[in-house]
Amino acid sequence: HTVIMEDKVIWLVHSRDVWIQALSKGSAGNFQGLAIGGAFLGNRTLLVVKDTAFTLHASFDGVDILTGAVDEYIEPGVIEGYRSETWNATLHNEEVLRVRTQIQFSVGPWPERFLKKPVGGLLLFKLPGSVEVTVTGVDWMSVVVTMPQQPGGQGGYCGDFDGEPHNDFEPRGLSFHKPVGSHLEAVEASQVLFGPEWLAHQPSHGVDASQLDPEVVVQQCHPTLKATAEERCRQVTDVRLRGDCVFDVCATGLISAAEGILSAEILEEKVNARGIPLFRGSGRCLDSVGERYSALNTSLTTLEECKDVLRSLALTWGVVGAQTHRGSACQILAQNGTDPTHVKIRGGWGPRAELSGQGSGTVSDTDGDESWACWQLV
Repeated sequence: HTVIMEDKVIWLVHSRDVWIQALSKGSAGNFQGLAIGGAFLGNRTLLVVKDTAFTLHASFDGVDILTGAVDEYIEPGVIEGYRSETWNATLHNEEVLRVRTQIQFSVGPWPERFLKKPVGGLLLFKLPGSVEVTVTGVDWMSVVVTMPQQPGGQGGYCGDFDGEPHNDFEPRGLSFHKPVGSHLEAVEASQVLFGPEWLAHQPSHGVDASQLDPEVVVQQCHPTLKATAEERCRQVTDVRLRGDCVFDVCATGLISAAEGILSAEILEEKVNARGIPLFRGSGRCLDSVGERYSALNTSLTTLEECKDVLRSLALTWGVVGAQTHRGSACQILAQNGTDPTHVKIRGGWGPRAELSGQGSGTVSDTDGDESWACWQLV
């Protein structure tokens, strides 16, 4: 994920026809506004802003729209806008609920941002060119944009949409990425779609927090703040999340920033069994105290087959991940005292490779052996 921590207007999507911008406000980088414009809208502007802690305000070309709790605004061939209080399976795009984030947030699993009765209601916009935008007021604002690849290419924080997601970023930490691509700088003043009323008190200078290197932030952290952060974050058992916790405190200067990570770890273990293989790094998988897990061999030899089987075991008690070794079959990992071999898998099970594994709980680290690769099931 990428973190913006300043007043700034950024490009989410920049293409020849489609412009989508986001407004970041305050030192915490709160997502306070979304602006959509460009030739595909006839150079008109759709705005959605979080105007209070509990409300979303929508306007189209300066005219307020969707002012009721349940409302709609339609200009045929230009815009279909809908506001509702709850998710409607016949209206809303189920793909929104299938979005997965690399780290978990204290507000809960991703689908919960859109289900039940989200803060600010649920706004849906169907725009020309099969562009669709879904917005709620959860976690300031939560937004999902679905759209086809644009002629002539595109840039911005949503990536270049060339079918290769890994070339949109450079890993800088286990859950922090430096974005790579075009139109990642602040939007030029002449191209900003937000009106001056939303840009008030926006500073002309500031640190580009999206480019912060976690290692540098922690190194330059005030000694007293860093010591306090390490003490507060010691409760986090997951090595990756513990590092994120210290970074969050040092980057924001707020001890309260640790609370999100502490909540996230609980959520990840309790409610996030979604069947997503998350790469944890080179080496055999380890638990929070450095113990290996019980490892069971399979007949699978490719990474994709290994990940597919791991996904199929998402609801199987005790399964925590998988590890692969160069030239060898995939190993499924289970917590000490559990045996998932009663569940049939593609190709069948092989012999248990490591009977003495004492690992328990979620995968938290690796042993660093470059000949192995560790995948956590989240």
